[in-house]
Amino acid sequence: MTRTGQRAVRAGALAGSLALVASGAVASNATAAPLVRERVYESWEFADECDGVAYTGAVEMWTNLQVVAAGRDRLAYYRSSLHVQTVYTNSETGRTYTNIRNGSDRDAAITDNGDGTLTIRVQTAGSDRWLDSRGKPFLKNTGVLAWELRVPHNGTPTDPFDDGEADFLGIVRELTGRADLVDREFCTDFLAVTG
Repeated sequence: MTRTGQRAVRAGALAGSLALVASGAVASNATAAPLVRERVYESWEFADECDGVAYTGAVEMWTNLQVVAAGRDRLAYYRSSLHVQTVYTNSETGRTYTNIRNGSDRDAAITDNGDGTLTIRVQTAGSDRWLDSRGKPFLKNTGVLAWELRVPHNGTPTDPFDDGEADFLGIVRELTGRADLVDREFCTDFLAVTG
């Protein structure tokens, strides 16, 4: 998967696991026009079940992505933001359980390792809110974390469009903030809220 593709997958995966909010400049010395600026809206529906109770899900997702050449070496810094709303409807009761995720991530630092790879430190922040069938807050995650990727740049460190597959190196700053969702089971909560 390319670095650009990795970013799209990463944004979806982070939205699904942590959901994040915060924004910030990609780099203070970014003065050139963005290499990429995309705004995408997507929606879809799906069906599943929890302990034999069928439900449907309706997802709306808004994504913003910007890539800017910055720093002395003019490396490509990514910044993205994401808003996802998923409404889970109990097919037996018609009651809903809603998840609203807002998040952003940005390249905080990029190092050219001199061996054909870049190490990218990514800072991610956001919130993940769950609302009961009356729209009242039920659970919430908020926080910031940082993690690193290693990306082969194929001999062109300033061109993110020909990068190779990214490797996840690990978390370098653990999640800070509120974490109501730790050790929670979706189906247990869904059935309690919509039953």
